[in-house]
Amino acid sequence: MSLGMDCGRIQKPSAADAFRSATGDIRERIEDGTNVFRLYFRDNKREGAIVRKELIKESLDVESNRYRKLASIWYNREADAFGYGDLEPDNQVDPESYCFQAEQLFSKYRECANSSHVNTIVEHVLESLNATKSSFHGRFYFVPRDGMAQLELLEDFLDAVNRQNLQTKSAACNSFLWSTMKSSGRKWPRTSSPSPRRKSSSISSAFRSS
Repeated sequence: MSLGMDCGRIQKPSAADAFRSATGDIRERIEDGTNVFRLYFRDNKREGAIVRKELIKESLDVESNRYRKLASIWYNREADAFGYGDLEPDNQVDPESYCFQAEQLFSKYRECANSSHVNTIVEHVLESLNATKSSFHGRFYFVPRDGMAQLELLEDFLDAVNRQNLQTKSAACNSFLWSTMKSSGRKWPRTSSPSPRRKSSSISSAFRSS
């Protein structure tokens, strides 16, 4: 799905990377009355070809937070096998449901491009267009006018990505034309009515993505 656009070289993520992305995407904050806690997967010890993580319930407290392990989850690279276990019962959380969610995300990420792939393509295209980043925070660029055709292709590409998007968050972008006017530099007296000045116009495009 390049739409005639140079997207650069994009490598398919490894299964281990898909496992890390799937478990890293699961983060939840839950409030139960006056109790507040967070759920997430964190790294565990690595055993050869096995990548492990554990589901943590972090209870937030004024003085110190309390951590409790609710489940283990792993991926065996040699056997190409995903698994989980060591489930601990909890009155507020069903640990197996989070392991199952991670397994679903893992299967999805093995076959689909993720946000980092899309960002790599966008950055590659903007670099080829000699785009100038105009803000320290966020992604706002000025693109010279000779790159407008490729910029339109980039927007079409992101629209196509959104149509195939399996996540709730979409890839957003917008652009507008910016005209820089250059005058002849002649100064007119305040009391006179100036005749039309000779001006030249340089059109560029401002592009923002998120």
